[in-house]
Parts: sequence; structure tokens; C-alpha cells
Amino acid sequence: MPAREPVVATDGSMDRPVGFEAFTQVAKGVNGIVYEFDVATGHVHRTGRIAEVIGFHPHEIPPTADWWHTRIHPDDLREIRERHTAIIAAGGEQLVSHYRVQHRNGHWISIEDRAWVVADDNGNVQRIVGYSVDITEQRQAEADKRQRQEQLRIALNAGRMGTWSWDAATNMVFTDAVHRQIFDIASDADLVPAADLFARIHKDDLDNVVTASKLQQVAGPFDLDFRIVRRDGEIRWLRSSSTPLRNAQGVVTHLVGVNFDITDIKNNERLIQQNTRRMSVLAELADVTRNLTDPHEILAAALRLLRRHLRADRCGWAEVEPDDIHFVYAGSDQEPGVPPVTGRYPISAFGADVVRIMSSGRPFIVNDVENGLPAQADRAAYAAGGIAALIAIPLLKKGRFVGGMGAHSFRPRRWTDEEIDLTREVVERCWESIERARAEQAVRSLNAQLQNQVEELRALLNILPVSVLRGDATCEHITGNAAGYDMLRLKPGENMSKSAMQPLPAGVDFRVFVNNQEIAPQDLPMQYTARTGKPVQHVEEDIRFPDGSSITVLCNTVPLLDQDGRIRSVLGVFMDISERKKTERAIRAASEAKDHFLAVLSHELRTPLAPVLTAAQLLESDAALAPPQRELAQTIRRNAELEARLIDDLLDLTRIARNKLELHPATIDLHEKINHVLTICQEDIGLKRLNIRLDLAANSHHLHADPARMQQIVWNLLKNAIKFTPERGAITVRTRNAGPATVTLDVADTGVGISPDVLPRIFDAFEQGGRDITRQFGGMGLGLAISKALAELHGGTIRAHSDGLGAGATFTIELPVTNPAPNAGIRPPVDEFRAIRAAVLLVEDHADTRRLMQRVLHDAGCLVVAAATMTEALTAAAARDFDLLISDIGLPDGSGIELLQRLRNAKRAPLAIALSGYGMEDDIRRSTDAGFACHLTKPVNLRILSESVRQLLSADASPAASPQPPL
Repeated sequence: MPAREPVVATDGSMDRPVGFEAFTQVAKGVNGIVYEFDVATGHVHRTGRIAEVIGFHPHEIPPTADWWHTRIHPDDLREIRERHTAIIAAGGEQLVSHYRVQHRNGHWISIEDRAWVVADDNGNVQRIVGYSVDITEQRQAEADKRQRQEQLRIALNAGRMGTWSWDAATNMVFTDAVHRQIFDIASDADLVPAADLFARIHKDDLDNVVTASKLQQVAGPFDLDFRIVRRDGEIRWLRSSSTPLRNAQGVVTHLVGVNFDITDIKNNERLIQQNTRRMSVLAELADVTRNLTDPHEILAAALRLLRRHLRADRCGWAEVEPDDIHFVYAGSDQEPGVPPVTGRYPISAFGADVVRIMSSGRPFIVNDVENGLPAQADRAAYAAGGIAALIAIPLLKKGRFVGGMGAHSFRPRRWTDEEIDLTREVVERCWESIERARAEQAVRSLNAQLQNQVEELRALLNILPVSVLRGDATCEHITGNAAGYDMLRLKPGENMSKSAMQPLPAGVDFRVFVNNQEIAPQDLPMQYTARTGKPVQHVEEDIRFPDGSSITVLCNTVPLLDQDGRIRSVLGVFMDISERKKTERAIRAASEAKDHFLAVLSHELRTPLAPVLTAAQLLESDAALAPPQRELAQTIRRNAELEARLIDDLLDLTRIARNKLELHPATIDLHEKINHVLTICQEDIGLKRLNIRLDLAANSHHLHADPARMQQIVWNLLKNAIKFTPERGAITVRTRNAGPATVTLDVADTGVGISPDVLPRIFDAFEQGGRDITRQFGGMGLGLAISKALAELHGGTIRAHSDGLGAGATFTIELPVTNPAPNAGIRPPVDEFRAIRAAVLLVEDHADTRRLMQRVLHDAGCLVVAAATMTEALTAAAARDFDLLISDIGLPDGSGIELLQRLRNAKRAPLAIALSGYGMEDDIRRSTDAGFACHLTKPVNLRILSESVRQLLSADASPAASPQPPL
């Protein structure tokens, strides 16, 4: 029911109050709900077929408008109210509304509502009367009709079927859009003159269509296939089905029909016919060549068959020679009396255009030689052969023009696509047959050769010094060559399978070991491969014999499979490498001896170097020292540091060569490292009065790298530039981001440069650019080699550039960047002169080093107790507690590791720093595994020692020497 406030206008027919009796009579004649709404009281009286429409009985429905509103679909209610309000305000006329109401059962029904407004003489609304009818079935029927129409439209479009109706009186044709599209009519008008449609009909079919149209006016329905020509020249096939419509006098007034586009059907029919003919020829070709094994006989049969089906005067076959310059006719078939094509000719005789066409794999077709040849073609050659028209089909294999077949006609003719395709197919089939025949000939020849080679191989296997074994599918039976029997000390012809020798015969009780573990017979390499199907590669076995002797062999096995993928046999190759293993052990021992020598050498060099460096550093730090003496101390310190660096470089090079260099990556700031190295090198820079240009432009400059090793790379590059740049020269250090994932560091100098012949090996160890450079600048040429290895270990690259001697050099390193660590920032500098209040137990057997280090620690504010042996250290530790132990690893009566362990056992172990002249990874690992917090390699830099002590004590609890927290 419509809403209370917006109902309908009056039409004048109900402008007087209607009594209840009249209302009831009206309700009986309405097939729906009749209602009357009293505006003054808000009372609604409903009658009619309420239960039939909405499912409620009248006594269940309250006499209000609101109840009806609650049943109206929410999407319809607002629109109805707005329309009704507008019409009432305008004093409108009868209102017809359509909306949805919810049935008692919950489903929605469609309602048509007609309402009138009843007003008094003054225009005041008194009542609204109307009726509501269920039109759900009508709406559904309309929707079904629309759906069927849409389905029909889609079906017609999909089937490319256009409908039409011809009016005999106007000679106009009513067409739908599909029909106009089929006929390529540009106009969108439904009516098209018949003449426009007839203009599209193919000239060869026009008479048939006109005749059919006339016959249809005296006959009945008619079907006809014909062609049309579209505006772009495309020809399409149509099938027209039509029927005449007559008036009462029997006169045809209209023709109605539908046109189907049957182009695809016609093309398929044509293709089927062509394919049938083609398959017939190919089947005949296969039949006549099936039993032929001679390539020349196959070619002759194919040419004969092709010429007959093409009705050509001659067919020939030519093959291009390997030089790609000449071709030779290999076969010809022709009509009686027609000369064959023979001989050898240059390919250029065809003409450049023809060669280009044939080389691209396209056929060369000429319907009339007189008018169709390219300008460069040798017309005389065609005339001499009597050729008036031809087909030439090239044959390409792996992109190379290898030959072709041609058909000649002595009269001009138009070659059809079917004939061209047939020739192409015959060429392919003929070539395949010829190649197969040639292959079979080659196989027969090869089999004979293989037989000879098998005999040769047998002889070769028996003289090979390598053992070659062959086992059956289970390796229960294994045979081998002479070397194999000798290897196992068996007689030729005996079964070599150990798994089949249970128990083993007397005298052949050999045992097989891998990594000193005896291998069970079923797990020996051959048997393992037979059992699992997996090959064995490069496995070393020790074969031990009863007399105590043994050999080491390198084993490789592989399964051989049959066509079903099952193992049919196993092959194994066993090489006696006993002598090689002996040599490897000797080389390994020599390498270990070399490493031990380098370690001992570095220790022996570092030990006396330590007090020298320490003394020089102490002298430098003495404020009372006169400038000349300070300069001498600096010279001593620089050369001692250089000597220590050379020792470190030698050890680093050894680590790199043995792949034992360990990285401890963390997130670091490359710019911070560059600035730090510049600070370290400031003294050297100042001595040569160099101009340092710093351009750190990279936005992304954080790395996931080993901090110490990255500092070593930067230090090596900068020290190299300082070393080879003359006084007052310039060094440029710059960074940039060449891409989002990398940072580039350039160190460029104006130094001596690098000659072009040296540049390719500048990163080789001990390379310095020649003896003159070495003599002038010194050094061992290890820094760049180490930097290159370190850069590559970090996933980066390093390269050098120089325009030659005297032109300076630029070293460029590229490294992958990472995101900066959270809260990453610049660490506050360590004040190495700030006092360290701690009790330190110093253990060092070298008197000079012990005395100088004791002084350094004492000057830093430490309470130092020094000991020369482990015994002295234990005695000192028993007397009091210490915050820190600094101990040499090698002691006269023990080791620093043993000392720390005994202090731990006595529950008196402090924090510990290891000192040693040994600095290989294994040495550092042994120290840290023993409990030392860090490992310092002699000679110890006092700044590093001070910083290490301060960091350790800052991370620990309050030291025993002072109640204050660590500084």
C-alpha cells in the first residue's frame, strides 16, 4: 500500500465521498487488494483478495498505513514516497506505482498500485482510495521474453546469421545489423535498397540469384549458396534460406529469410578435397618408395610421381654443394622426348632475387617466364631449357639452403596453391626418404667400422693401466680388463664380484675400506650402483690384502639402463692413485711445515718487535721529549709498524690462499671507516704535504662487512696512494651510488701511475710494477692482492685504472650496500689517555716487553702486578683478586691458556686478554675458546691495547682495584 503522506491525485471520477457499501461493491470486482485511507483518522480499510495477494488474512492486518510500509522493499519505498508527495503537492492526476512487497512466506512479489485522492470542494484531501494487484507472473513473463530475445540475438550473432525481409512494393529490404555486417553495408539504416545488396553478389553467381528470386515468387521456400564481394575485395560464401509471403489473392508481397555466412564451411570442404588428393599422392609416394634402399631409386620414383600428378613436362632435383656456391642436378624425370636437366651450375645463375627467395625458404613461382622473371635472372638459360612456367621449392635444413625440387612447364600456366603445397610436401617426404636411405647406408658402413673398433677397444682395454670393470644387473658377476684382474690379484676370467665370493676363496681375502671404515660387499661401489641405480663419483677406496699390503684407488661407477629404464649392467673405472696419495701427503706435510715456519717466523719477528714499538710509542707520548728526539721516536715507530704490517700481510696472504680467512660481519658505515683511516694516516699525509680531496657523495653507504677487514681495504688503498704520490700531490677519495644496491669507493692519486703492461697484474701478490718501483718505494706488493681478495669475499669487486706512467692511478671498489642498523650512529671516540682504575695481572716472559707494557698500564692508572712465568702468576693471583689478566700465550712453564684454566678452577678467573706472536685463525680461535675475551697479536699497538682494556672493563662489573664504576 502506498505511504500515508504521499498518495495520489484525483481524476474527478471519485471527487465525492464513497460509502462503505459502494467501496465494498467496488472491491468485489477487483482482482487484488482495495483500500481506503481516511486522512483525518489515519484509518485504513482494506478488502478484496488480501490473503491471495500477500498471504495475510484481513483480521491479521492492523488498519494502519505503517504496516504496509514495513512490507515494501527498502529499495522501492523512498522513490514511491517522493513521487507521491510531488503529485499531491501539484494536485496531480492518477498515479500508477510499481514496487515489491514481502509475502508472508518471505519471498518478494511485484505489485501494481493505482491510487486516487478524494478531496472536498475546497481542495482539502479527505480520503485516498486505490487498489493493489499482484503482477509477479506478468513481470516474470516479460523478463523471460527479454531473455529469449537476447539469447536469439546472441545466437544469430554467434552463427553470423542475418535476417531480412524484401518488400515487393518498394523493392526495399528490411535487414538486421548482422545482415548489414555480412554484406558490408556502411549504412546503419534498417531499410536497404535491394540494388545495394545485389551489387555485392559475385558476378559469376548473380544470374543464379536473380533466377532463384524469380522462381521463388511462383514456387515455395528456396535455399541457395552464392558468393558476395565485400568492399575490401574479400570474397565470402553465403547460404540463403527464404520463403515467400502472399496476400489474399496469392500475390507475393514479401520474401523473408535468413543468410548464413558459410565461408568457413566452404573453405573446409575445399581443404578436405585438397587434403584427400594430397594424401592420395603421399600415400602412393610412400608405397612406391617403401622397399627402396638406394637414394637414387627413391629420388627417381618421387620425381616420376610428382610429374604425373602435376601434369608437368619435367621435374628435377638439385642439391647445393657444401661451398654454397654451386648446385648439381641429382635427378630428373620428363615426358618422352624432353631432355633431362643435368650438370653443375653456379647458384648465381638463378639471379640474386631468386637466391634470396629460395634461401629464405619461400617457393619461387613463375606462371609466365616471359613476363614474370626477376630482372637479374638468366633468361637465356630458361629459354634453353624450354621453360615457360615453373615451380621451385627450396629445402632448408637448420637454416641452410641445401637443395630443392622443381617442376617445369613448356607452356605458361597458373600454378595453384594446391599444386605448390603438394610439391613442397613431396620435397620434404622425398628428402626424408633419401636421408633415411643414406643414413641406413651409413649405419651399415658404421656397423662394420664399429665391429672393427670393438676389437680395437678390447685390445686397448687390456693394455690400459686403468682398471675397467663391467658387472651384470646385480653385480653378482663382474669381469674386467687385464689391469682390473691385476688390481685385485685375481686370474683373468675369474668372477671379480666380492659379493659373490662368500666365503672368499683362499688367497683373495682382500678387504675394502673408505675413511678407515670397512665396506660390506653389498655396499661396494659396483654393487651399490646396481642396488640403488645411483652412480658413484670420485670415491677413494683402500684395498687391503692378507699380506698387509694395500693400494688406494679412485672409483667411478655408472649404471647402464635398458629402454625401459631398468639397470642392465654397471660399468666402473678404478684408478690406482697410491703414488698420488703418497705425493699429496708429502705436499700436505710440506704445506703444514711452511705454515708452521711462517707462524714461528712471525712469532720470532713479532716478539723483539713488540718492545721496540712499545718503547717508540711511549717516547712519542712523553711531553718532555725534545722535537729531534720525538722525530727519531716517530721514525722508529713508523718502521716498526710497517714491519708488523708486512708480517700481517704475509699471514693474511697465507690465510687467503688456504681459504681460512674468517669474516665477522656486522653493519658498518663505510664513510665512518674512511674518516677513521684518514685520521690514522694523517701523519703520513702531513709529512708529504699532500692535498686530500674528500667527496663522500653516496647516500647509501652502510655495509654488511667485517669492520676490521673493511678498514684494512680502505687503509691499503689510501696507504698505496700516499706511498706513490710525490710531495704536494693530490689524493681524491670519493663515494657514489652507481645503482640502488651498490656503493662505489674511488681512491685517485696524482702519483707515478701504472704502465699498461703492469696494469693487468697489479693485483697479483708481490707485484709492484717493476724493480725500479720496488727499489724506489720499497714494500712487498701484498696490500693490493689482499684488498682484492677481501673485496671479493665481501661480494664486491676492485679494479685499477691508469693512463700510464706519470699519469696517476685510480682504484675503484664496488660493494653491496645494506640498511643501517637500528640506532646506528657514530661511536664516541675512546679517550686513550683517560685513567683506567683496575687491578691488572700482566704475564709476559719477554723482559723488555713486560717492562714496557707494565709502564704503559701503570701510566694509564692501573695497579699492575707483573709475572714472567705461570708459577709467578698463580702465586700473585692467590694473594689478591684482579680485574683483568693480560697474558702471553707461550710461557716457559706452561701457557696462558693453562693459566686461565687453573684460575677458573680456583674460582679466581678475571677478564682476560691474550697476547701472542701467533696470529693465525686457529691461534685466535684457541684463545677465545679457552675464555680469553680478545686476542692481541704482537707487537701490540698501545692505543688498541688501551681501548681493548677500557671496553672490557666498561662491560664488566666494578673493578676490584676501585669501588668506582669503570671509566
